[in-house]
Amino acid sequence: MSGDGDRTGYVENRSLRLTRTGALVTIQVGEDPLSGNRSSVSLVQARALGGPRAMAMAMAMSRPQAMAMAMRPGAMAMAMAADSQSVPAFGDAVLSTWIELREIALLDSGDRDTPSKYPYERLPLALPPGRERTTEEIYELHEKERALRRDRLRQSEVRRQITANDPIDLLRPLGIEEFASAFPATIDLIQTVLQVTERVGYVFKARFARPRPNAVDPTLRPFLPNPPHASYPSNHAFQSFSVAHAINRAIPEIPGAIELFHVAQRIGENREYAGLHYESDTRAGEELARMFAPYLFQVCRYKMAAAQREWY
Repeated sequence: MSGDGDRTGYVENRSLRLTRTGALVTIQVGEDPLSGNRSSVSLVQARALGGPRAMAMAMAMSRPQAMAMAMRPGAMAMAMAADSQSVPAFGDAVLSTWIELREIALLDSGDRDTPSKYPYERLPLALPPGRERTTEEIYELHEKERALRRDRLRQSEVRRQITANDPIDLLRPLGIEEFASAFPATIDLIQTVLQVTERVGYVFKARFARPRPNAVDPTLRPFLPNPPHASYPSNHAFQSFSVAHAINRAIPEIPGAIELFHVAQRIGENREYAGLHYESDTRAGEELARMFAPYLFQVCRYKMAAAQREWY
């Protein structure tokens, strides 16, 4: 690659799909051994791609134990192994969001030329930056790495935000972090948005397949283990900004609702300080949330209305 405008090396992978049941699958083209015809074969990859969900399961345990697990090699696999023994506090909620996930899969794009593509897959998210800008971003990450060593407040935030599915930072601006039981519909809406956008984000990550920063520059030392999926766009940013859009659409007059955009930006930046994302990953997550919002409002319309009734 040469120059910031050079996109060589970023070949979009459009083989990942979100099924009507909310599972992530890869589509491979193979040959039928009997007929010799080429056919599409779906291979389920949902659990292999569940990095944030794995960390959410760890967070369901005691926080000290979860933090110790997260900082050890193989933390993802260990968290997945605990799946059958622990109940996620606010993590994997596929059953409670399957209606929205199914509706996203059923949305009609109106494009008969490529009927296998879902409409949100056509969102014009820009390609990751080229080599020149990536080099600049890595230099900035080294500076953020040094700054994080002196910033204990941000360190605690980074650890708390290991998974984007922990809602405490998103509830605080609304003033309901200690009164969640009084706002079940609002909690349900936030949970649904986080789950839906998590899965959609994986589709875009697989498309661009951008390596994590320390895979490009091994001298970077991430504060947390690298999740087992691509860097671009940042799912933490995508999910958090999507919550901000949904809440401000449903209850725009509520004090603190607009603050969610600042919280989302902070969450995204914390992942940069942790060495897990480039700045452009965070911007891409914010932009994807803006573009995906109309689809999100459509599939979450009933839960948005229910949340609105709690506040008015």
